[in-house]
Amino acid sequence: MKIALISDIHSNYIALCSVIEDIERQGIEQIFCLGELMGEISFDWTLKHTSKENKEWMKDLPKEIRLNINGEKLQRERRRME
Repeated sequence: MKIALISDIHSNYIALCSVIEDIERQGIEQIFCLGELMGEISFDWTLKHTSKENKEWMKDLPKEIRLNINGEKLQRERRRME
């Protein structure tokens, strides 16, 4: 199975669209997002415009992501939304 790992989008919609197009061209079957979808500038805006239910859902996400791919380990802590 071909997978794609994406992260550090930082609200760059144009770059994200390019990456998704490339993922589709390569026939990737599954995408894993490792976090940091919002940039620092948009973080305050996101906090103000995200519903209470979505904030609660995000708070319940695991605090870190751990992957083991072909013996290589990747661990990343995520930022907490307040």
